[in-house]
Amino acid sequence: MPLKKHAKWLVAIVSIAGICGIAYLGTTLVEHPDSAQSDSRDALTHEHEVVPEASQAVQFDNAIKQNKFSGTVLVVKDGKPILNQGYGKTRIRSQRDNTTATKYPIASLTKNVTAVLAVKQLEAKGYSPETKVSTFYPNLPNAENITIRQLITMNAKYDTSKFVPKRLGDEKVYIDEILKHTYYNHTKTTWHYNATDYHILIGILHKVTGKSYEQLVKETFGPQYELQTLPGYANNLAKPLGSTVEGVNIPFNKSEYQKELGTGDIFTNTWGIYQLLESEIKAKIVTPQQFKAVSTPMSQYHEIYSGGLYSEDRGRAYFCRGVMQGFEDYVYMSKDGRNAVILQSNQYSVTGKNANLAKYIYGKVVGHEVVFKNY
Repeated sequence: MPLKKHAKWLVAIVSIAGICGIAYLGTTLVEHPDSAQSDSRDALTHEHEVVPEASQAVQFDNAIKQNKFSGTVLVVKDGKPILNQGYGKTRIRSQRDNTTATKYPIASLTKNVTAVLAVKQLEAKGYSPETKVSTFYPNLPNAENITIRQLITMNAKYDTSKFVPKRLGDEKVYIDEILKHTYYNHTKTTWHYNATDYHILIGILHKVTGKSYEQLVKETFGPQYELQTLPGYANNLAKPLGSTVEGVNIPFNKSEYQKELGTGDIFTNTWGIYQLLESEIKAKIVTPQQFKAVSTPMSQYHEIYSGGLYSEDRGRAYFCRGVMQGFEDYVYMSKDGRNAVILQSNQYSVTGKNANLAKYIYGKVVGHEVVFKNY
């Protein structure tokens, strides 16, 4: 069914990093008021809503409701959205419904945004994915042997151990603090998931562009993907809250997102995620060569991760999971971009309920059981 062309404005206003990273999951009950104040740019609409009409879409809708799912689910089959619906409430005891316009943290999928920024901005300045890190940080350990692509694929073996920076307000100060405590972990013989490689990428972007991460996101992606950076999201009093499996709201903690600069601090809705990945796959926002640099794994030990995405289902699909402050995202997309399931929830499931739901729906869409590799 085609997307609805006309927005239906409601009275209430709202906005919207696991395998791909797990952040703060506190359980303190803090009920933020359902204030009427909000950012009008994130007005609650049904612009991208697709009601379930096809029999398979109705089946998915029933399964989602039976699972008492809270969040938004988008299903695309053969290049056509067959379901995009909100379920549950934005907060415990809230009267606001989750809708297709609700923006949630995309958590670790933020790394994909950062990887795209890196290849595009560096190429524009005459560099390539094979450029050595020493070009920008000659004093960083082993930098003469590490490439940009190794940072993107998390094969650089950089680490900051348990160091936690405290000065979070200024991007450059924050990255400089991290770099002072970055070391080369020669004991690592395999790929390892970490944020340090991506913080180094952001430092490099600062050097070559002279611009902040927020500026680069806005200039590079524009409004099409409905990406929201932390300042705007933090200021929207009507944003949803994540919750525990017990149904307890988790208070919004800005500093936790600030620590995830370029690794977990971007927000959007299901349609924004789909548009972003589909644009990458079909070379609408990056060249085919740039997307290959972003999405192609390079480690002989862990050959499925690159640029925020895992190559799963025997290499037939891209996959990502992200968890952040009680929010949970699951993304499956076939490598031709024609089939996708994007599940964004504001209720974290320790039992794997959300994971199983996303896997079940995607398997039905593509017509086979989804196969995972062992991590």
